[in-house]
Formats: sequence, structure tokens, C-alpha cells
Amino acid sequence: MILSDELGWIANFTLVVGALYIIKKSTWGFIFQIMGCILYLVVGLLIGLSSVTWMEAGFIFMNLYGIYKWRKDAYKET
Repeated sequence: MILSDELGWIANFTLVVGALYIIKKSTWGFIFQIMGCILYLVVGLLIGLSSVTWMEAGFIFMNLYGIYKWRKDAYKET
């Protein structure tokens, strides 16, 4: 249980950093968000909460789509 709690705090930190980068309109925010989601996915697996595991898997795909969409839109502007 201690490992999952520590991973949860690290995930919280990476998600906050990711949000700050997204506010600054940097795709690095999505990378940090994906790292945080992966950590929470692991926490969900460790503590046996499938709802957390599936939700974080969904968020990972949303962040990947966000990277794709932002880069696609950035190429349109140039």
C-alpha cells in the first residue's frame, strides 16, 4: 500500500506540471499528463481498482489525441 501511495503523489505532481505546461500551450503538458496517467494506472492495478485503471487508460488515449490535434493545428497555422 505504501508504494501505491507514493506513486499516487508522484502522479499528482506530474499531472499538475502537465496542466501548467498545457496552460502555456506546450505539448510537453500532454507528455507529463500521460506520465501521471500511467502512474495512476499502475496504482489502480496495484490496489485492484479496475475503474481507476480503465479511466486512466482512457485519459492516456485522450492525451495522445491532444498531442496529435495540437500538432496538426500548429502545422495549419504555418
